[in-house]
Order: sequence, then structure tokens, then C-alpha cells
Amino acid sequence: MDLFQFQTITPSSYFIAISGNYLYALNFNNLINRIDLTTQSVTSPIYIQNIPNPFGVIAHGNYLYVSTFGNINCTIEKIDLTTGTYTPSFAILPINCVPFGLAISGNYLYVGNNDNNLIYKIDLTNGNVENWFADSNKYNPIALAINGNYLYIVYGGGGPILQVDLSTTTSHEITLPSDIAAITSVDNYLYCTSKTSTNNIYKIDVTDPLNPIISTITFTSNVLTQVYGITYNKLSGNTYLYIMSGDTGIIYSTLNYSSSCFNYGTKILCLKSDTEEYIQIQDLVKDDLVKTYLYGFKKIEFIGKDILINNFDSNFNCMYKMEKTDDNKLIEDLIITGAHSILVDELNENQEEYIKSIGDRLKIDDKYLLLSCVSSDFKKIETNKLYTYYHFTIEDTDENKQYGIYANGILTESQSKKDFISHKFKLNTL
Repeated sequence: MDLFQFQTITPSSYFIAISGNYLYALNFNNLINRIDLTTQSVTSPIYIQNIPNPFGVIAHGNYLYVSTFGNINCTIEKIDLTTGTYTPSFAILPINCVPFGLAISGNYLYVGNNDNNLIYKIDLTNGNVENWFADSNKYNPIALAINGNYLYIVYGGGGPILQVDLSTTTSHEITLPSDIAAITSVDNYLYCTSKTSTNNIYKIDVTDPLNPIISTITFTSNVLTQVYGITYNKLSGNTYLYIMSGDTGIIYSTLNYSSSCFNYGTKILCLKSDTEEYIQIQDLVKDDLVKTYLYGFKKIEFIGKDILINNFDSNFNCMYKMEKTDDNKLIEDLIITGAHSILVDELNENQEEYIKSIGDRLKIDDKYLLLSCVSSDFKKIETNKLYTYYHFTIEDTDENKQYGIYANGILTESQSKKDFISHKFKLNTL
């Protein structure tokens, strides 16, 4: 994952939220800057007058909810994003509450009170507030996220993240290598920024919520310091993580590790009329038979395409080329994205360490996955050319299953159904 500076906002922003293609950056001076994510430009700001100490923001549908604190009233303000008007004191919290950390599930807003250990639950249909959850051994919640039927709580005093069942309020801890500053939920994953590391975040796979899988992602450029907020958005088939760093501004990174794709014209080994032959990928359709590494010929379930403006400053959103030689078994040059792997018998120590650091899987069957961006056999294409790329899934009941397949003469990987669907490819039909 490469981290790039996205936008610097003045005056300083501390908390961020996304609705549609706009990012909203909350300041302590009653100003919300609105940033168009498609153009990376600041548009008309939203002024929230007479609100004491705005301290948190979250988007839901066509509304922003802003938490405030003060000596008299602590409130949740409701802002209509179409008109820019807001409902003062939509919900009233206890006096001296410090509403730090917001998360929404259905019609309920969950708010952490940084002054003690309480989590409030607010009905978004009427603004009613209830004391919902508290752990007597933990204090000062600073960030919340919801994934599925669970609320994840980060505490200012450090220690494990607490996972709370939204139905039963039963809880258990998730221990990470360091204390956490901010958290967000994307698909089946949580992404957490560290309080102590300036270039790592933690990725938690909560597909099985009671058995989370933790990996560390190391950024290759820029640093993370004084992180206050983290969120995400999906644009043009890509998923982006946005982080509010007090020293740097708003920075972003793509999360599309799984955009492992073949260039237009790549030839896939198939079975046609009882004969093995290589067919260009753009000519393949559902139910075509593809030769797999260990399982004979399997049907294509989905095949799709997308476009990529080659970004040679990135390891993943860039095309790489392996040239045909007398030794590598290619029938012609192979061009794939940097996130696409070939299958090999072994990895060297540096290759294995890098692949583990980004949370990618290591093997398909008895072969290792070697990313093109870390293979010495591939060279990065350093142009800004527009590419059309393709990928497909092999029919299987397991949505995470990948197969070894043959492309331009070399063994490489198919994409899992889960990753294919999350990418939102345009389906290829002839």
C-alpha cells in the first residue's frame, strides 16, 4: 500500500466523514470544509454557527451528525447536506460529556463519552438518548467503528480494542501490537492507526468476528503523526482510505490490493472443442473452460474488465511486464498489474516478508504467490498510458477460493469471487 498526501486543509481539521463523493473535514472554529473527492478541491464550506466546541462528525444518508461539548449542554447537531441547514440540539447529552467517537448502525448513533466509560445509543428517528454500554475496567473511549453486528471501541488509556455485540452487549478484547488512535470499518476489515508508529496501520479481518486475523501494513512514503480521524470511500471501482493527520493534513491510500488483473490481449489456456488452446482474455465468457494447476478444466463464473491510468509512483496501480525469454516458458510478453502474482516454488526472505506485511495470502495449493511488483523478472511500465484490464473467477462454492491458471505460458492466479465482487468490475459479455 502506498500512501500519498491528498490534501492539506487550513485552518486545521481534526475529524472527517464522507458522504457520496464529498469529504467533510470538521474544524474547532465552527467550520466544515467540503472536499470534492473526484477533483480533490475544496468547495463551499458549511458554517455551523453558535455551536460550542464541535468535537466529532459522521455522515449517514443525506445528513451529517456533529457532536459538541461545553459547560452547559453537550449535543448532537443534525445537518442537512442538501440545504446546509441544521437542527440545533437534535440530541442532548449529559452535562460535561465529551462525545469522542461516533458510529452508526441502522437508525442508531453510538457515541463514546471520553469523560468516563459510557457509550450512548441515540435513536436517529427522534433523538432519544440512552446509556447503552460501559465496561468498568475501561475508560475514555476515543474512537468507534461498526462491522456487522459488532461495535468496536478504542480507549484513550490504551490496551485492547473492545468488541461489543450490538444485540446482547457481550464483549471480548482484540489485542494489537500497540495502542490505537483511530479506527474505521471497510467490508470485512477494520483499519486502525497506531498511536506510536508513524508508518504502520493494522488490518483486522473480522470475517469470523470471534476469530479476528491481524496483519500489519507498512506505508512506503510519508508519515502518520497526530492522527485524529480515519474513514474510507469507493470511487470508480477503487476503495480509498482517508486519514486526518494533524501534521500533514488529509492523506489517502488505495486499498485495492486485490486488483490483480491481466492486460487486454493476455492469453489464457482453455479447452475449446476438446483441444487445449490459448484464448485472449477479452474473448472469454462465462462457462468457458479454463485449465487449472491441479484441478483440470474449470468453468468461468464471472469475467469482467475495468480501466487503469498507469500510476508508476504506485506499486499496485501500475502495470508490470515480464519479457519472453528462452528460459521462462512465456509464449509472449506478459503484462499484469503490480498486485497480480505468478505462482512459484519458493520465495526469498525479502519477498515473503513484504507479502506478509501487506496482509496478502502466501500460497495457492503448494505454490507460493509472488507479486509482480516484487519479482525481479518483472519491470515496471513507467508511462501514464490508459490500460484496459481483465480478470475472472473460477466456479466454486467457496467465495475465497483461488486457482492456479496459465497465462501466456506461465502459471499465475485466478481471482476469488469475493475480491471480484468487491472490485465491481464491468461484466464482460460478447
